[in-house]
Amino acid sequence: METYLLNPDWQERFPLALVGSGQREFLRWLRDRFPKFAPFRRLKSLPRVLSRDEEAALRQRISTGWNSNAAFVSLDGKQRLDPALGVNLLSQFCFGSGLQRAALITKTALESADVLTSARDMPTGVDSSVEPRGKWLGLEVYPSTIINVSPVPYFEVCYRRSGLARRANVFRIAYWYWELDQIPHEWLRFAPLIDEIWAPTPFVAQAMRAMTVPVYDMPPGVLLNKAKPIAREALGIPTGHFVFLFLFDMCSDFTRKNPLAVIRAFRLAFSPDEPAALVIKLARGYIDPVNLERLHVAGRQNKVLVIDRIMSPDETDGFIAMCDCFVSLHRAEGFSLGLAGAMLMGKPVIGTNYSGNLAFMNRENSLLVDFDLVEIAQNGYVYKKGCRWAEPSEAHAAELMRSVFEKRHEHAARAERAKKGIAEQFSVEKAGQRMKRRLEEIRNCDTARAR
Repeated sequence: METYLLNPDWQERFPLALVGSGQREFLRWLRDRFPKFAPFRRLKSLPRVLSRDEEAALRQRISTGWNSNAAFVSLDGKQRLDPALGVNLLSQFCFGSGLQRAALITKTALESADVLTSARDMPTGVDSSVEPRGKWLGLEVYPSTIINVSPVPYFEVCYRRSGLARRANVFRIAYWYWELDQIPHEWLRFAPLIDEIWAPTPFVAQAMRAMTVPVYDMPPGVLLNKAKPIAREALGIPTGHFVFLFLFDMCSDFTRKNPLAVIRAFRLAFSPDEPAALVIKLARGYIDPVNLERLHVAGRQNKVLVIDRIMSPDETDGFIAMCDCFVSLHRAEGFSLGLAGAMLMGKPVIGTNYSGNLAFMNRENSLLVDFDLVEIAQNGYVYKKGCRWAEPSEAHAAELMRSVFEKRHEHAARAERAKKGIAEQFSVEKAGQRMKRRLEEIRNCDTARAR
């Protein structure tokens, strides 16, 4: 059964192998194909891995050539949602990252709107601790699939890499988080593989309109984990110090995330003997050992605490809960769940006045850092020379850090406004309703074409 869930060839040959009578054909083939494996001769059925709704949807989709939008009754005899309101999700569900968090929020949002989901994890190949994949091996049983993986290098290979058969006649949606104001030209070749694009922010939507497929604004939800308490004393932070925090993943590109600028701005704002502290928390520093060393050196020279450790989402949110102000001097962001999450916790936030974070940050609810728009000077793995991003002003960032430190009550009130706005506009429930409405539109268009 586990081999089947990871073997696209078996899934294509026996699409109903996990459902009722389809099992008999599959098991008969296994006995013929592997005659020396005695357990197959005794095996009469496979353990159930699909929910009753998934089984019913799979039966109907297969029997009608993957083209039906009719309502169905599940095997327990109860009326269920139209299978067209179910959606398959393909993303990094097991690899701790911003994309994983976005994928889990998408799943939660859809399910809050009573949309059925079948979730499939795509391994990244990065050497890092991951969650077991057992509960993230959903099949493509519903008529629409949302794909949230990095276009390069994963998009063209995400199905095979996931061990998932790519079904015919499925409506495919790319839900892409991208950080620059233009997409790479090579992405144009992905257009035949998708039917539309969901953009988490207007900034991303504008860049994606270079593609030859429809682009829809689809703001995500912001969801907090159960923050694990982080004791400042255990980190060596003196009592009474005002704590600034920045956190990032080295896989997300060191230059784009710009942590050294945060350190320089902090030291411009405060002398070493003032009661202010800066914590830089990162994950997977080993990905870029040269820049990791630069970060550690800068931390030691400026009395900044640098923590390089992979943590659970609860621990990561614990760090945000522990801080007094979250700072991001990014050069570009597609959204920034770090900034949004800090705002939802009621923390003052300082961020570059550029890119996707402006979907939820403004001068009324946050502190925006001036910048110059510059060309990228060197080719990187993802971001290429000649493209553009921001160069935030470290002097202005230092002024804002000083302001938060000295005018705490004023900025606490600003943070409360931000918390209320994020909770209202970016709740997972509202995000789920937005997604559901678009999926219903897709269903209705398919139904009209079928008639």
